[in-house]
Amino acid sequence: MKKIISMWIVALVLANMSITFAEVGWDTTRSLSSPNTYSTAEAFLEAEWKLCTTATDWINVIMIESGEFTISTMAFTPNPEYSCTNYKLSDNDMSFYTTVKNRLDSSYVEKVDAAIPEYEKRMKMLRWSDEKRWEAHRELIERTEVMISDLLMQYPQDIALPAEANEKYLKLTLIKFELILLDM
Repeated sequence: MKKIISMWIVALVLANMSITFAEVGWDTTRSLSSPNTYSTAEAFLEAEWKLCTTATDWINVIMIESGEFTISTMAFTPNPEYSCTNYKLSDNDMSFYTTVKNRLDSSYVEKVDAAIPEYEKRMKMLRWSDEKRWEAHRELIERTEVMISDLLMQYPQDIALPAEANEKYLKLTLIKFELILLDM
């Protein structure tokens, strides 16, 4: 009997959360169970290239790198509908990434958007192997995560972060997500 009541309470909470998400206006449509589909490769790449690593046209498996289709099986698809099969970020991370971008000042988001391509360009200028470049990139992501962790360790978990610390947390999180989304 206790299990039935517990399951009923969990179902009620989940239903309430879905209603709350809809009221707030969060986009909960992007998921692997029901991916967005596009009738042309150009429309797909324009919308999804930064988020997606593997796609399909319902017959072929297509790899995506630097905004272009790179490796694919070669079967003919009469009416292709392109969709992503593997995202760089989970649904929760993507939702949080969108929230972070919306909460931060647009001028800071624009600065990060301008800095990331410059970082990518400079990393490609280095005469390192792809493996060495990838290691350095992963290390930068890990250092950003350590900075976030160090910031959060300064405050008890049962209180809200002060405004200044919250702003720093959001900025570091945005940088981390942008680095993760970057093709290196």
